[in-house]
Amino acid sequence: MNIFSIIQKEWLLLWHDKASLIIIFVMPMCLVLILTILEASNPRDVRQLSVLLINPNTSILGKAIDKGLKKIDHLKIKNITKDKKISEKEARTSIAEGAHQALIIVSKKSPVKITMIFDPAIPKALESTVVLPIKLLVKNVQLAISKGTVKKISRLTRQRIPVTNKKVTLYTTYASQQEKLIKPKDAQQIVPAWTLFGMFLIIIPLGSIIIKERDLGILQRLYVTPSYKFTFLFGRVIAFGIVNLIQWALMFALGLYILPLFNITGFSIAGHLLPLFVVASAIAFAATGFGILIGSWSRTFEQATAIGPILIVIGAAIGGIFAPVYAMPESLRAIAEYSPLHWGQNAFLEILVRNSDFEAIIPDLSKLIIFGAVCISLALLKPFISQKFSALLKR
Repeated sequence: MNIFSIIQKEWLLLWHDKASLIIIFVMPMCLVLILTILEASNPRDVRQLSVLLINPNTSILGKAIDKGLKKIDHLKIKNITKDKKISEKEARTSIAEGAHQALIIVSKKSPVKITMIFDPAIPKALESTVVLPIKLLVKNVQLAISKGTVKKISRLTRQRIPVTNKKVTLYTTYASQQEKLIKPKDAQQIVPAWTLFGMFLIIIPLGSIIIKERDLGILQRLYVTPSYKFTFLFGRVIAFGIVNLIQWALMFALGLYILPLFNITGFSIAGHLLPLFVVASAIAFAATGFGILIGSWSRTFEQATAIGPILIVIGAAIGGIFAPVYAMPESLRAIAEYSPLHWGQNAFLEILVRNSDFEAIIPDLSKLIIFGAVCISLALLKPFISQKFSALLKR
């Protein structure tokens, strides 16, 4: 049996399992469509946003802005004005890399200009939770200063002076390590996240096929054919990897052509097709490897369909699919770094939102490939490990 026959066999088995086809194609596309519409119109809850502040303005206005920002509960302000270890350029880079969510720069001289630089990966709804309080703060500070100045002049001149506000300009932009800046849209972040979640659902049909073949004795008969075990496994990885890539293509096509019908625009992959394909391939390898691991180690179909989805949901929850990683408690942020769904999402965001080059996604790609390889290796070693474990129990 050659590798093409193995791929054909896997596709025929999947084709006859209509429930699995619905799980891996219809359900993820519904998730992308419905959740993108919901999340685009409803901001996510957030505990605190990490914000850097550079404020060399020593005027009354500058000091009042400094104090007022610290009183905004959902902003974790770190003033780096006098910090010699972090330059403005380094601060901008840290925002572009996602280490912090925003950088606020207050100009030293009048007229005062406040520049807010955001991480392009944060949703627009969360961005407004920074911009609106700062606008209100500046307005209140201006009014308070103007009233105080007018009262003093009125007492000296005994004349009524109209209240006037000094003009403060607020400017919003996004951090980028590249010359070309992508203005992020909600769809640019939500579509990849739920696409990734849907791609990992491949473990359900894959696991069930492995268990059915094992229960029927098909695997034992295939392993005694001239085809090597590794060739058989390699063919299975390719077959389901291609199915995963079809999933990815369909869900991204939904973001490009269907979401605009619901007045949700902004999803674009222009100029990024090749790196996105590489990321999707790495995710497909990781998801397929995980599915083979679950199918190989599960004793029954019920175990596979219960354990697999639960592990995916946990990985999505701690990996930033359901809520941004920066909105999580610090204990969960550390765990997020070990979720394969986090690696996949981060790679997608680096390309689609941060406009990073290929080098920026190499660490995440490496983790996904290593994860898939480890899963496949553990699946292959299952008979040996089980035998050794049984021998230890008998002693």
